[in-house]
Amino acid sequence: MFHNGRTYCGQWRKNHLRYGTMTFKDYQNQGAGEYTGFFWMLNPDGKGKLTTENYVYDGQWVHGKQEGFGTENRQPLAYYEKGKRKNIKVITNRTTYGIDISHYQPIVQWSKMYVTVDENGNYNDTIEKQAAISPIQFVYIKATEGKQYHDPTYKKHTEWAERYGIKHGSYHYFNQHQATVKEQIKNFTGHVEPPKDSMTMPAALDIEQSGLSKDSLLIVAEAIKKHYGSVILYMNHWHATIYYDNTPLKHFPLWQARYGRKPKRNFSIHQFTETGTTAAIKKHHVDIDSLAIPSTK
Repeated sequence: MFHNGRTYCGQWRKNHLRYGTMTFKDYQNQGAGEYTGFFWMLNPDGKGKLTTENYVYDGQWVHGKQEGFGTENRQPLAYYEKGKRKNIKVITNRTTYGIDISHYQPIVQWSKMYVTVDENGNYNDTIEKQAAISPIQFVYIKATEGKQYHDPTYKKHTEWAERYGIKHGSYHYFNQHQATVKEQIKNFTGHVEPPKDSMTMPAALDIEQSGLSKDSLLIVAEAIKKHYGSVILYMNHWHATIYYDNTPLKHFPLWQARYGRKPKRNFSIHQFTETGTTAAIKKHHVDIDSLAIPSTK
């Protein structure tokens, strides 16, 4: 397609270019070149790379302008608003942060996916101690619960996470009081697609109820792993002492919720607060997670 001196090609949905390439004679006074990435209304929108003879920007966009995290001419990662680089320190080499969301966070500004941190890169939402920002690099999204519940924001959140280049995973809330094991396996695997690429996090099984059958949990966990290739189990410290420690489930990676303290057992993800804040989600608290630091031993 040729429009306003620019040539477009790629993936189209309902007459809208979703992802593809734009070639041009001039863009934002940077000269001739091309852009490859996500679009909205024929403008860069999402994650994409703009390349000209003397300029390269690889990062996030909103309505044709740099907005969010990106790099110019291979410089360190920076944060942009309305096409301009902000004078704010970005820390990426300390902690890998993530969040988990559902219909309780219906509106997300994906170009503002970051948390405020102190000089050491530790999460801190106390204004006096905010020294920098750190990008949110992964997000878990509620997909299903029990027999037939589908989270109404799941597909929208998944689409936007993909558009903005943020690793994302899906989770099923295990509800033994409302559905059988087979019904829950069918609900989750029938609603969530298998991983598309390296941007997809392991599927997660959310275990929050008391009085659950360990055998049932094992059956569901193994079924999810078989279908998707991997699974991670979410539970708090107390539930982990019942369902995880010294049980067959201990062979699966653990995503543990423990606020104010680090988990005592080995873990892959630590949910360290349920009252976190991020500029991406206004008027709603959010669970904030961090990836475990690999052992150097």
